[in-house]
Amino acid sequence: MKKSILALVGVVALSAVAFAQNSGTQTTAKDCTGTPTCSVMGQTLLQAVKVEGITLTVPNEIDFTLVDGKLNQGNQPLTATVTWDLSQASGTYTNIDCDAWFDTAAAMTATDGSGQIIPSTAIVGQIGGNGPQLHFGDAAPYNTSLTAFDSAFPIFSVPTTTNQSASGTGGSYSANVNLFIDSITDQYPALGPGAVYAGVVYVTAAAI
Repeated sequence: MKKSILALVGVVALSAVAFAQNSGTQTTAKDCTGTPTCSVMGQTLLQAVKVEGITLTVPNEIDFTLVDGKLNQGNQPLTATVTWDLSQASGTYTNIDCDAWFDTAAAMTATDGSGQIIPSTAIVGQIGGNGPQLHFGDAAPYNTSLTAFDSAFPIFSVPTTTNQSASGTGGSYSANVNLFIDSITDQYPALGPGAVYAGVVYVTAAAI
């Protein structure tokens, strides 16, 4: 058997509202000479600012055990969880788009220095465990700016009103993607037992 490691890195665009901070201190004194009781009073300003943003959570790593002639499933799904609060947005956002993608044609490279690769087109994704199994690159990403990369996989696109918070200004959504390495169609070269491939898949969440 061959073992392969696929690490995940979430790429998230963040925005924040800047505000001035008053971190100084104040001192209040009172002369209590000759008085039976003595007290002093100070005051502290409380300030809270609600900051808009978008947050993405993905697993650190997915492992595969490769067997020739099989569709080899990872040991856990790629679970992408996105939360957002766009109440302070300077523009109008209607959708949250989430996609997985590779930045090179090589999804994974052999760690033995041979230079052999598993191409990104050999990676298969399946939404929710029962959706169609699609190779990366078979379907256009929701975020069209990712079409310039070698291959992508659309995870979800939902309205910003999805699972709205009690305040009505934010929401959340989560999707599971089963990942497979396709060795049925000879997408990767045959390596000896114990061969290891490693690579990174990126996940992007964007407010559109």
